[in-house]
Amino acid sequence: KGALKYGINVLHPEDRFNVITFATGLHPYKEGFVAASPEAKAEAGAWISTFGGQGGTNIEGALAKALSMRSDDRLFLVVFLTDGRPTVGQRDINVLLDQVEANNVSKARVFTFGVGHDLDVKLLDRIAEKTRGTRDYVAPGEDIEVTTSRFFRKVNQPVMSDVAVDFGGKVHDVYPQELSDLFAGDQIAIFGR
Repeated sequence: KGALKYGINVLHPEDRFNVITFATGLHPYKEGFVAASPEAKAEAGAWISTFGGQGGTNIEGALAKALSMRSDDRLFLVVFLTDGRPTVGQRDINVLLDQVEANNVSKARVFTFGVGHDLDVKLLDRIAEKTRGTRDYVAPGEDIEVTTSRFFRKVNQPVMSDVAVDFGGKVHDVYPQELSDLFAGDQIAIFGR
């Protein structure tokens, strides 16, 4: 809860946000995006304080709802924080990945954060890779606020999106094939022949 509140509090006034809790069902903070005003941040923080873990883990529903929210041409970031494996709705990794790709018509970047040991790391890694996001994990006993606050500080300073490299000659076996966006303090490593 503290990490999520921190992420909301560092948003700029021109940013917009929403929060969707997911267990067996989905519970959005608001139906659409909210301007990151001091009042909205305080209200969202109070709302976040009221919820706790319950039910299953509806990854399918949460991602479908989040990816459907885009309404303009801004860089669209989804921060997906979970402590479990999919237990409600679709559970097949390949089908979930296909759904993320089909639902991501707005080319959102999904940044996955896994908390704890009962995670589907392969699924979270591939979601981040397919959407040009990143992934991070926090083990039990680690301070989640340190990891997520570092992330939120980074994404508050975008430098370039839709990065492409022209090698000017014949190059093959390039990895990664899709480059991530570049944020302040980041670097991109590319391998090829």
